[in-house]
Amino acid sequence: EGIEVRQVDAVIVEMLHELDSESGVGNYIFNVETEYGEMFEVNTSDSYLAGVGFDLNEGDRVYLQVVDAAEGTQVYFEDINREMSLLWIAIIFSVIAVLVGRWRGVLSLVGLCLTILVLFGFLFPAILAGRDPVISTVLASIVILAVNMHISHGIKKQTFLAFLGTTAGLSLVIIFSVLFVKIASLSGLAGEEATLLFWESAGVQLPVGILTAGIILGAVGVLDDVAITQSEVVGELLIANPNITKRE
Repeated sequence: EGIEVRQVDAVIVEMLHELDSESGVGNYIFNVETEYGEMFEVNTSDSYLAGVGFDLNEGDRVYLQVVDAAEGTQVYFEDINREMSLLWIAIIFSVIAVLVGRWRGVLSLVGLCLTILVLFGFLFPAILAGRDPVISTVLASIVILAVNMHISHGIKKQTFLAFLGTTAGLSLVIIFSVLFVKIASLSGLAGEEATLLFWESAGVQLPVGILTAGIILGAVGVLDDVAITQSEVVGELLIANPNITKRE
């Protein structure tokens, strides 16, 4: 009672000391300034992430857990802020995709953005709102495949046939995923994140549905690649030998 826990973004303004843990992984003591202008001294050996596996330097942005209580304030190191690093990785990835794929690379990036839009704009909110995870994932997957495949590979007969084949394959993935999850009596609560999601989000249905949805969503990318490859190979064979029969 009377305890407030908050996560804050901070910048290391002064590195005071580097400690060696028993495992040989470094711990640090440093001063930080939070986004609210607060100044704290942080010792990573006091945190759950004791013995960080990366280097910390002055100017690095970090996440802290600040516990405000009647007897005082405790500050714990949570993790390093990787926003800029991930942004640079995304930029490098995009540049390489465009240089290698040219116009097709640009279209692939557009398809990727639309996929993210469907996931964060429809699928995840639907699951958090209590809708059936499997049905929501199937609908999202069909939309992602329909839009993404035609954007990435062009609006043509081979792409449309690949989409139909992928949709058919998706139905089999759904059937076998639900069947084997039931046979294996999987709960979907094997990880801490799944447990917290289930207990902290009142609208989320049984986590086994989210596990099944994850399996289905993971299979969509594989089906996309396989179906497109098969369709393109058949098209190339027909070009190489127009007299080949459908059976062959």
